[in-house]
Amino acid sequence: QTAAALVRRLGTERIDEVLAGVIDSLPELARDLGKQAPLVLMRDHGITVHSQIAGMLRNVFVHLYRNALDHGIETAEHRLGVGKPAQGRIELDLELDHEALRLVLQDDGRGLALDRIHERAI
Repeated sequence: QTAAALVRRLGTERIDEVLAGVIDSLPELARDLGKQAPLVLMRDHGITVHSQIAGMLRNVFVHLYRNALDHGIETAEHRLGVGKPAQGRIELDLELDHEALRLVLQDDGRGLALDRIHERAI
């Protein structure tokens, strides 16, 4: 690597390392919610972030993953009953888009009950 590339990497952390603790905490959270630990896939494309924002990113992703596990992923029994695998799946795809971090987080859970939401809104 060139000296310039090394200097650019000073004070940065790989995003997969930043989020490792969050992802490692999901099995315990799943147990607390009475659910099976999900399969978690992350495509991070080797992205690094400034160390100054690592803590903030961890906090954001704690809430994103918790929301997916709590409100998206169903219990193993329910999943099996509707023909899904017992283990839920959460996928995160991260990309740099013109120096902005773009993320897509999705799970294979039940999704939003749009009819119920519409009914409550009216």
